[in-house]
Amino acid sequence: MPHVKIGKAPNKSLPFYKDKKGRLGFNPRPGVRIDYGVCFDRKRGHRVFFNYCDTPHFKNTWGTASLRNWARDLDTKNTELRQWQAILFQQCTLVETMDENWRAAGCPPEGVPEPDQPIQ
Repeated sequence: MPHVKIGKAPNKSLPFYKDKKGRLGFNPRPGVRIDYGVCFDRKRGHRVFFNYCDTPHFKNTWGTASLRNWARDLDTKNTELRQWQAILFQQCTLVETMDENWRAAGCPPEGVPEPDQPIQ
């Protein structure tokens, strides 16, 4: 299924948002699970995605360089943010491996099979 973006997502329907000053914020809504994983874009390759389980049609997607940059600045004294930082770095590593395999295969528009990775 192709990736389709239709306008802006409604306010507070995504885990990541930009405030009025343009700074990136993270908003885990109480009681709502954040799903995350890898999605594929024919032109950009693999990306990490995040969405709330009650709004799966709205997704934040990240390239690994920008996600790693943002994750490095998290306050790791906060236990929850430290756990999220580990998840973010793990997803970046997975996407980088998948993109290496995709590029090695000549960047086919349908992608390549996922590499063998232990489920965590």
